[in-house]
Amino acid sequence: MTRFSESEIKEASAAFSRIALVGKNFLDAMKYKDGTPSDAVQLFDSVVAQAVKNGIDPAFYVPEALSSLIDQFKESPLAKKQLLDSISTGIREYQSRHGAMPSTGIVGSALEAAKTIYCDLTPDKTMGLFDSATARKPNTETQSFYDSVTSQSSTHIADVPALAMVTITMLIANASPLTAYLPNPKGTASLPLLYVRHIAGRDYGSTKKGEFLDGIKAASQYFDSIHKFALTTANNITYTVTTKRQRDETNAPVAMSVYQSWSVQTVRI
Repeated sequence: MTRFSESEIKEASAAFSRIALVGKNFLDAMKYKDGTPSDAVQLFDSVVAQAVKNGIDPAFYVPEALSSLIDQFKESPLAKKQLLDSISTGIREYQSRHGAMPSTGIVGSALEAAKTIYCDLTPDKTMGLFDSATARKPNTETQSFYDSVTSQSSTHIADVPALAMVTITMLIANASPLTAYLPNPKGTASLPLLYVRHIAGRDYGSTKKGEFLDGIKAASQYFDSIHKFALTTANNITYTVTTKRQRDETNAPVAMSVYQSWSVQTVRI
């Protein structure tokens, strides 16, 4: 079990509190509680303009994650509307399921997850293993990880915030206020609840050892469905790879190595 110091807990709580506070200001200013805005872009721009006019930092009303996404797609004329509409759609679906507005933490986490996909999954932040969804020309090493669909659709993904829209809508819509549905034990106003969080055991991709794998880090890279192995050869005919069966908490191999070889034959036609 990992134990966190009081300062680490306070720092994490403060960061989440900032996201929640700005999220509340944003939801109130956009009037999502009253339904989908008839012109979300116009209302959003007026909120930002009014804040500037009053000498208030727009970041007090607009979540940093949303600002990053809008800036990422500033060349696309419809992107801002699409991002704002994805928030409306998620909130509307959440309300139809639970009869209330989602918490600011839910909306904030959804925006952070979408921002991670587009702004944080870059080679310099993922040990060189990943390029963000907006990469038009990923580096050769990263490109080799792509399947044909990902490779051929990279330009389209860079122009339309489709992944962000789906992420925002689905994370808000599918969130569940679990504690609101749990019954209190008889004779008490208290509710016993065991809360479990998963923690990264090693550095990988954009996730560092000891970081939570949920919350604002939920969309960060920690697992891969595709793995690569470096093959060695002395004659370009036989290639050898060394694999490890098991590694300890420091990522050092602890089991016997297994050697496998492949021979490549050239057929002339």
